[in-house]
Amino acid sequence: MAEVWKLVPSTGGHLEVSTLGRVRKAINRSPTKARQPQWHLYRTYERPDGLVSVDTSAGAWLLHRLVWTTFRGPLAPGMAVVHRDGDKTNCALRNLKQVSQYESVSTKLTGRPRPESAGSHHPRASIDEAMARKIHARLKTAPRKPNGHFARGALKKIAEDLDVGRHVVMGVARGDTWHHVA
Repeated sequence: MAEVWKLVPSTGGHLEVSTLGRVRKAINRSPTKARQPQWHLYRTYERPDGLVSVDTSAGAWLLHRLVWTTFRGPLAPGMAVVHRDGDKTNCALRNLKQVSQYESVSTKLTGRPRPESAGSHHPRASIDEAMARKIHARLKTAPRKPNGHFARGALKKIAEDLDVGRHVVMGVARGDTWHHVA
């Protein structure tokens, strides 16, 4: 995809932003001279929260919001812009999407860990893959009520038999953890 530049409306035509998430300004744009303008590319900064910002003489912006509003227009009330791939430094237009603020916050709170930190590589993992497989096997044969829910005390019994915490078995049963192991 070719890089496309567009004027940022809120800067009075002083800045341009690209579909790849770069920001520039013309440093020799003159109405009397018919020559190509030279450009100054602004440096971006990664904030402690992982988002990228750009500081210019016209103000400071979060880069993903600047790219979105320049190419797609202002956000509707209650909406947010998020990164499709989860990489907050990838501010290319094709990587951005508009979602409700509720969806944005719930994804941050309940989002699955990245693949490289899943399973026993996750910093808070209390079991390994072999134990997760044992739990899955026991869950398949655990007694259930007519409505499909586990019978009273079934998860507690599995936890005691396998010597793991009840919350670990509950997380596996709900699919919150170890969902990639079956």
